Amino acid sequence: MTMTETPQTALSEQIGRACRRIAPLWPLKHFVAVSPYFGMVDETMEAADRRLRRILGSGLSIPRDYLRDQLRSGRLTRDHIEIALSDLDSSLTATDVLMELEHPAPPLSPMPLLIPPIRSRIDGTPWESLVIDRITPVLASWFDMGQALWKNPWKSLSLYRAWHSQALIDRSPLFLGLSKADRIIANLPESPEETIRQTVELLPLPSELEEDRLHAALLSVGGWAAWSRYRLWQAELRGESDRTMEDLLAIRLAWETILYASFPGEALKELREETIENALKNRKAREERVVREQEIDRILRQAFETGYRAPLFARLAKAQPPSTDPAPLPRVRAVFCIDVRSEVFRRSLESVAPDIETGGFAGFFGIPAAVSSIGTHGSLSHLPVLFSPAYDIEERPNSRASTSSDELERRRERRLGLDKTWKIFKGSASSTFSFVEAAGILSAGKLLAGALGLGGETAPPRHRGLDREESSLLSPDLDFFEDGKGIPLEDRPRVALSVLRNMGITDRFPRIVLLVGHGATTVNNPQASALDCGACAGQSGEASARIAAALLNDPLTRGGLAALGIEIPETTHFLPALHATVTDRVTFFETDRLPATHREDLALLDRDLRKAGEVARQERALRFNMGGREREGSPELLDLFSERSKNWAEVRPEWALAGNASFIVAPRTLTRGLDLGGRAFLHDYDWQADTDFSTLELILTGPLVVGHWINMQYYGSVVDNAHFGSGNKVLHNVVGGAVGILEGNGGDLRTGLALQSLHDGERFIHEPLRLHVLVAAPSEAILRIVERHALLGNLVKGEWILLYRLLPGSLPERLKSTTPP
Repeated sequence: MTMTETPQTALSEQIGRACRRIAPLWPLKHFVAVSPYFGMVDETMEAADRRLRRILGSGLSIPRDYLRDQLRSGRLTRDHIEIALSDLDSSLTATDVLMELEHPAPPLSPMPLLIPPIRSRIDGTPWESLVIDRITPVLASWFDMGQALWKNPWKSLSLYRAWHSQALIDRSPLFLGLSKADRIIANLPESPEETIRQTVELLPLPSELEEDRLHAALLSVGGWAAWSRYRLWQAELRGESDRTMEDLLAIRLAWETILYASFPGEALKELREETIENALKNRKAREERVVREQEIDRILRQAFETGYRAPLFARLAKAQPPSTDPAPLPRVRAVFCIDVRSEVFRRSLESVAPDIETGGFAGFFGIPAAVSSIGTHGSLSHLPVLFSPAYDIEERPNSRASTSSDELERRRERRLGLDKTWKIFKGSASSTFSFVEAAGILSAGKLLAGALGLGGETAPPRHRGLDREESSLLSPDLDFFEDGKGIPLEDRPRVALSVLRNMGITDRFPRIVLLVGHGATTVNNPQASALDCGACAGQSGEASARIAAALLNDPLTRGGLAALGIEIPETTHFLPALHATVTDRVTFFETDRLPATHREDLALLDRDLRKAGEVARQERALRFNMGGREREGSPELLDLFSERSKNWAEVRPEWALAGNASFIVAPRTLTRGLDLGGRAFLHDYDWQADTDFSTLELILTGPLVVGHWINMQYYGSVVDNAHFGSGNKVLHNVVGGAVGILEGNGGDLRTGLALQSLHDGERFIHEPLRLHVLVAAPSEAILRIVERHALLGNLVKGEWILLYRLLPGSLPERLKSTTPP
């Protein structure tokens, strides 16, 4: 076997590429849905699948056992397979595919890139998990964001140097039988770059496998690698850099050196060389098998997706083109986030109130803002993480508040301080056991109420330290101050014009335009923010809706809009609201600012929203096996959903975005009346009003990319939960304050979604499908935008998403980029 030494310059490039193969992981407090394959979208989906099969032994294909269950249930049929064979122009037959499905070959092992699995074959010790368990405490301590009572004494050092300093005095490797570990660690280089190079030289591989080795090392601590990638992402947004990923890679590769160099004799060296040699000798046969399996998996995926899209496309083909006659003025326009949960509620609202017109728009309502609140430090971004906030808006007590801003700020700071002190006392080494024995019984009532879902309404997480009533008194203040808070007067008409054009509301203004954000309320749920907006840094849409309404109701803004050609009648009022997705209740905000002349309109709208909530809950209850339409008209269903939101033991308060499968960019007239099953992101768009297609470009490069991230997060969490999900929610433990969660008391930082967010105990609720993107616009305009943006082009060319043109009266037309991937 000939091994090739990697030159330093080539190694640096390989390190950079391997690091960027990892997708970022946002902290729990603003959990963001991210495609775990984001770092590989410069390749086709099939190439990324081959890469992961080499490194992990599992790729992006839908597991065969899952598809066998779908075949038995009738969700996947022989007809679907026949259609897929025709679409892919395959020479195989349906019988061939079904035979492979029922009798799959044994799984392939990953390439022998790392030492732990090879050493485990000799001594039987589970080195892969032991290495992670030795690394995780160091990382949790160094990355800690306020949970640890004892601070890491090496926090001021780089991650690698902090680990090395701690490793020099750590004796646990000796108890694991690594007798030479202390000397090996002492002789490690001081720089991470040299440590990586040293390992590469000690354990040479053919040059074509070197990048795979680096990628495999990062994936072996994939959660911590994803967190480090997030730090790099944030640094680059600030125009800076961050070396944490390289430090982490050096730490993981240092363990390769420790495990290899501490083994007595030549047995490990000989087994490694033999294993690599055999793998290289059998590589051609392996690749041929992978090609065969990929072909079968591609056909099965296509067939499974056919079962979803065929009925959807048939219904969309029956849609009539928008009428050329002027549409009557709606009683209310209600604009919802494009989130798939809104599809159910919009459809329910339109069924009970046909004179209400609903729309879909990105839930930050087009205002790139961060929001800060009194009594806290720093701001939270309320917009997709692909963008940076342009404005920082502070929440202040509104006109109804009898408490001054200063007093409310002092009150909140005092409560937060006391809360922190109390937690430190309860968790300290000297009081932990005595506290539980002395005061544990006092928590019995709270625990019982929590278990029965009897807790009261609480303030939103961003208002921690305030009660519900105090929280309701805060409103966004748009006034511009010297500290940079607010939106300057000269900017407001331009921002408002962009919001209205992108929402498609530039005329036909009714008396009330309802701006509906969405959010979820749950307790004892580390991943609670994943139930809010998967795009807007895990924040609810309340603040964004209130900011947008305040801006569009502002008389000075309206005056500036009039000069730009948009006349909003004095009788039109923008009203913010929040759709609680666990209970399907809608709460209004700023109703005290609603003109007295609109009180009757508000009462009628409130009645319609309550009825719509009943209809939506009945539909959603069927997915929870809670009963359903037999409880129609009963408040019992609302009580049951409300209990789910307050029950500290509830692992499935709602299904969030499970089931998402399509992204439809079209006028609502093309989808109104269609039951899309809560599986479609609905973004309203009229291409005939978008003369330069700039609005379409914003949709395809912003909300669509976010929709793809959400879709692939669910996809990866289903097809490979071990690597890209977060396992069993019951076992979750928060680490580092808000860094993330462990499954149990050790192991790697977990990413993605818990099984309880995907599976009801008997079957998967989410179907792993690629996002079907349907756009009602000319093909030439769509493809021009695709070719102009590299990321979007990669998604289409690599078939990470399926792009179609939506044309009334005919089946959607598949669009493919002309540029090869």
